[in-house]
Amino acid sequence: MKPIDFDKITRSDDLINADYSDLDYVVEGLPLGLVGSLIAAGASGKSFFAMQQAFGIAIGRDGQKRGQVIYFAAEDPEEEFGKRIQSISKAWGLNEEDKVYARKNLWMISLLAKEPNLTAKKNETDDVYEFIEIIKPLCRKIASEGDDPLRLIYFDTLRRFHFLDENEGGAMSMVLSVMEQICHELHCSCIFLHHINKSSALNNNSDMQQAARGSSVLSDNIRFQQFLAPMSKDEAENFARPKTPKMAIGEDGRRFFVRFGVSKQNYGSPIPERWYERDENGVLMPADIIKIEGK
Repeated sequence: MKPIDFDKITRSDDLINADYSDLDYVVEGLPLGLVGSLIAAGASGKSFFAMQQAFGIAIGRDGQKRGQVIYFAAEDPEEEFGKRIQSISKAWGLNEEDKVYARKNLWMISLLAKEPNLTAKKNETDDVYEFIEIIKPLCRKIASEGDDPLRLIYFDTLRRFHFLDENEGGAMSMVLSVMEQICHELHCSCIFLHHINKSSALNNNSDMQQAARGSSVLSDNIRFQQFLAPMSKDEAENFARPKTPKMAIGEDGRRFFVRFGVSKQNYGSPIPERWYERDENGVLMPADIIKIEGK
């Protein structure tokens, strides 16, 4: 346990009389300084969605508070997410100002084959974690080269950032504790990408709070959990595109659609679920689908 300075504990009357400003949300539902997640089945588009989310923060898209974002990709080579970033830029039709902020604020870093380990310590006698010490120079570089502060770090995917048993609660508490320390020391938030368990995948329950694979700690000990759920067979037969309101999306079309939502949220107003459709390059674009009359 880290030392606690009880002389700096805030008194209850100070808390009562404090003037609290609105929470600073990094993404809708996740306040600055906290850990969140994005869970989904494999090959459902979670990496693409997270990159789009990161890109949006970097350029301040749709009124978001702009800031710098680090995206650690431990499963994909640089060339792959480079293609994805190009596809997002094209699909969104970025102007020159957006492109300038994208260059300044979005840091895509491949850790493929680097074996990053969040829980490794410099030595057994202290609580200094190697990963935090390694990324501090990067954060200093980011601070010196950009005008906007660091706001968010992504870990894609969680399994690639530790060597512990995901079903063991104590082990996963340690992983989350290191992320919380990163948030505290670097004044940012963290989002980890994670897979759903087999039962949730088989039963189309990606939207359940306990759908995350491994220990329940991975959901219970965070304050924000997003999900992506592939369109089910039933949904594909009951929904249509507005241009063809009587024609079901069907089996061939459903693989292009995913439903985004938040299965755990401790702060802010409830976030409505949204449908997205993959374009020809894999970019997830907002989809306006409708229920077929009589179904």
